[in-house]
Amino acid sequence: MTTTRWWVVSDAPASGREQMATDEALLDLARESHDVWLRFYRFSPPALSVGRGQSLSGIYRPGVAEIGADLVRRPSGGSAVLHDDELTYALAAPLGVVPGDVTESYRQIAEALLIALKKLGVAAELAGPEAAPAGRGRAANCFVAPSAFELTIGGKKAVGSAQVRRRGGLLQHGALARTLDFERWSACFSAPGPARLGWQTQMEARATGLFQHWPKATRPSDLAIEQAVVAGFSERFAVELKPVSLPVETRETARAALSVPDRFAI
Repeated sequence: MTTTRWWVVSDAPASGREQMATDEALLDLARESHDVWLRFYRFSPPALSVGRGQSLSGIYRPGVAEIGADLVRRPSGGSAVLHDDELTYALAAPLGVVPGDVTESYRQIAEALLIALKKLGVAAELAGPEAAPAGRGRAANCFVAPSAFELTIGGKKAVGSAQVRRRGGLLQHGALARTLDFERWSACFSAPGPARLGWQTQMEARATGLFQHWPKATRPSDLAIEQAVVAGFSERFAVELKPVSLPVETRETARAALSVPDRFAI
């Protein structure tokens, strides 16, 4: 019987296309190795990632360019996320390691993240099952309202998650937003004017960064966040996660995907 191993990868900042290509290759790796891979990274430059099946009708392209962000199509579902002041995680696993359907796996992964946030001193909670199902009838902006079992602070959405299942594997993305710049976010969804102000007001009322109101000097480092998340997964799933570099073959698979000009681009 094959024993599933859990690995953790801390990766360098890179463009949206590079990060999405790497995550897609990570999903292939998880299926082939029968192991679980947890990868942390940042986007450089910032990027607005659009869900796999999301319409572009709600995206304001000139606004994305205005704030100096890339526009990228991610392999997972859900609505658009501005990856700016955040640490991103990607979890790739063979189906069955995190059992249940999409909603149930969301719950289990969110429980691991909840443990992590409590270790960091963040008073987060899980949205209940009555929250909107992921990807159904949602606004263009992922952070307008939580889905079932997503993480909230004071009732406001604080972590964005999206998942895809393909050929026996699961890939979940998560945006661990340190702070949210509501002006920059709203620029991605509307031209300047009342509508943009409406997006900004709506986000301020419904979303928050994990450390939005913490003094800058007290906010944890990326390394501290990574360590807390690793501890959360270790505790929730009763496993040991070992640090490792991503295999050279997986990097090559990602580079090959990027050789296709329109891959992940919009």
